Amino acid sequence: MDKLKTGIFQYDGESNELKLYWNVQSIPKPSDLKLQTEILTNTPIKLIPQLRLSLDQMRLIKVLTSEYGAILGYEQPEMQEILRDEFCELYEFEWFSTSPYKTEACTLEVATKFIDFIINHAIIVNNIYLYVIDKKEKRAIPCREYVSDFYSYVVACYLNKKCVVCGQRHEYEQGYIVDFDHADKVGTLGARKYDDGLQLRGWTLCRKHHQQREATPLLDFMEYWHIAPIKLSPTLVAIGQKLYPEQFKAFDIEKHRPHVRLEVQEFVQKNKGKLFRQGIAYA
Repeated sequence: MDKLKTGIFQYDGESNELKLYWNVQSIPKPSDLKLQTEILTNTPIKLIPQLRLSLDQMRLIKVLTSEYGAILGYEQPEMQEILRDEFCELYEFEWFSTSPYKTEACTLEVATKFIDFIINHAIIVNNIYLYVIDKKEKRAIPCREYVSDFYSYVVACYLNKKCVVCGQRHEYEQGYIVDFDHADKVGTLGARKYDDGLQLRGWTLCRKHHQQREATPLLDFMEYWHIAPIKLSPTLVAIGQKLYPEQFKAFDIEKHRPHVRLEVQEFVQKNKGKLFRQGIAYA
């Protein structure tokens, strides 16, 4: 008989029964089932409330790691294990399970953080923008719709010249342009030549969504696409002067030298997966 280690409890108000749904390899004999019921009935119960990850989070993690792995040539379990190990090392977490049925299941908060990590890791480390295929609606849902930490997500797109709305990659030779867009009007500073990149909020948009943003009230655009612009740090502006040569003309790196990591370019290339943990995005 399979040993009962985990299961799902559900209270049935109509029958006034507490039901335990128990995963087994085969249906146990009535005598074995009766024995297990007697053991449970005579065993003290200790309630331990836990905000475990949801079933939707478990499925999303599996879908994201499956797509990510398929692109890189890994099976889903291997890709998930690689990312989980890096995530745990990065944030100094103990190993956890992504199944809410396991005793080592992670919390709702950790699962949310892990989902953000997978999305940003794909963009920063491998220049990959993930999509979730909705088979019912027959459409590809951009990972943006599953992000909770918008600052890190917008930074990831900024560093890799991707549109925050659709994930379009900047490919000038193919006619795909992704540039930094000021969500706040540059005119408030007087002119673009006075923009040092530190005062106005912005994000990266492809031409299509840049035009849509210009034709739409900002708050309506933000609400429709469920995304928000950010203010850049001195370090990000210093990077942006090289990524987006036409922007941030008024930024004086010498003025902000104490607040800019001089080794940032080399660091980004060698330690992309550790970018946010090391504080580069917030410097």
